[in-house]
Amino acid sequence: MAVLSIEANERLEAYLADVAEILRGDGHDLVDIKNIIDSLREQIYEIATVDGQRPASLDEIEQALGEMEPPDAFRAASRVLAIKTKNRATKRALAYLSAGLSMGAVLIYFAVAAVYHPVPAIFGFGQVTALAAGAASWSEPVGRFGAICAALFIVGSFFRPG
Repeated sequence: MAVLSIEANERLEAYLADVAEILRGDGHDLVDIKNIIDSLREQIYEIATVDGQRPASLDEIEQALGEMEPPDAFRAASRVLAIKTKNRATKRALAYLSAGLSMGAVLIYFAVAAVYHPVPAIFGFGQVTALAAGAASWSEPVGRFGAICAALFIVGSFFRPG
């Protein structure tokens, strides 16, 4: 950890407090904020201190902060991160929908097959939906599983007896 003069430390902490306030306002949790602030602090230390033997001056900290993004830039970056997180959550939900529909249709198919023969062709819509949801969430392993199961079920339905 770098050694800073009192003025340099006050300036650095003011910058980091501004960034933290913006991140809090955008709804980040405290762990994320702490990780971001710690990372920024290390980057600034690395830029501001050359030899590590003497305290970094206010001018060196100002120069290092000049190379960093202003605190307001974190507002835009925070929104982009929130959108990516929301999209990832949507993909995960589609993946589980796909797998759930596929497995549910298979279970219902066998339950109906135990009572009726031949099985009525009522499962196509659920499997097509499962296939579409799986394809939309292909980047998730569960989504691939659901899509593959749905595709196999659809193909298998062409070869059923009756």
